[in-house]
Amino acid sequence: MTLVDQRLAQIRHAYFTDAQGAADALQVFRKATQRKAPRRKLSRLLRHHDDSPINDSETWIRDGFDSLLAYFSMVEIGCLSGFLPNELPSSYQALARRVLLHPDVRAYYRDNYPLYLPQLHLLRLEGHALSRERDTMFLFDSFFELSLPFETSSAVETFLWFLDGGARDGFDFEDTIDALRSPNEFLKHSSARAEDSSDGEMEVLSASVQGFLHFVEFAPRLLTLLRECSGLPLLQSALWHFHGYWFGQMGTRIGADVRNALEAIGSWESTLSSAVKRESAERLHAGRLARREQETALEYLSSGRFSYPVIEKVLVANAALSLRILQEELAIEQDTPSITLGSIHELAVGPTKGALISLIKAPVKGRSESEK
Repeated sequence: MTLVDQRLAQIRHAYFTDAQGAADALQVFRKATQRKAPRRKLSRLLRHHDDSPINDSETWIRDGFDSLLAYFSMVEIGCLSGFLPNELPSSYQALARRVLLHPDVRAYYRDNYPLYLPQLHLLRLEGHALSRERDTMFLFDSFFELSLPFETSSAVETFLWFLDGGARDGFDFEDTIDALRSPNEFLKHSSARAEDSSDGEMEVLSASVQGFLHFVEFAPRLLTLLRECSGLPLLQSALWHFHGYWFGQMGTRIGADVRNALEAIGSWESTLSSAVKRESAERLHAGRLARREQETALEYLSSGRFSYPVIEKVLVANAALSLRILQEELAIEQDTPSITLGSIHELAVGPTKGALISLIKAPVKGRSESEK
């Protein structure tokens, strides 16, 4: 086994062995894409939730597809950082292209729930030049270790499920926030252990509280890592995008609730009983000092300021591809509009991104509306 194969296996192990979601999703994909299998089945599974509600069994399978996309995204980060080469082994490329190019999967990560790292990775697989800014393997190792709990921790999974609007055993995100605001409830759930329960499983609300604490402790560490690669804008943006969906949820939907919970945790020390104070004063004091740093990191990471370089790369490449396809379909030869890569870039990422649509819909130069 080559060094590249070993490093790919390290990433694959995290998503296919430590966590089973990606393996389950790949099995579903293979069954759904067999010749005799109806395509509509996969299309319905990966639909947008506005089309029709997602049931519980579908939710778990879709989570598996999210893990599969996260696997491809982590490989892309490996390439950008120098942990993996720019050109990946053919066996890996065949699998990744088969999944990422499938119309239903592509609609899932591009249209229904836009994720830019899978799109960036597909550009690499399709031959677009995505050369690394410089080798920074140490950053990949740090990021990989930092991100693993998002795939392997049931507590983090429970909190993220609530953060995404889900409910479980009658509990949801609001219950998590309520527990965080109560000193006694916070201490109860934050110190709960699975082995202390009769069935060996942690209570759902305890898991969500502990998942929340892991998430807010994770934020400053990620921000520190992003600042370490401040001179590497594409890699920095890719690291943010890997977790960007969750920070988007924090910023656009329930950021105020999260901030209020952090403020509550930092302020209710004085309301605790004397016995509880003696037992947990040191822990609470340390936590109180960290809350401001965590709140600042969450606000910074939820602002979207790291998102631009990856989105720019994807939009420009897609704009160029769309124009080429349009030109081929219309068999444009002599009357090709005068468009350069610079103007495509301007159309794709400038203040009026809709200009690209206007360009494609506009009459071909030298033709009238009736001749199109």
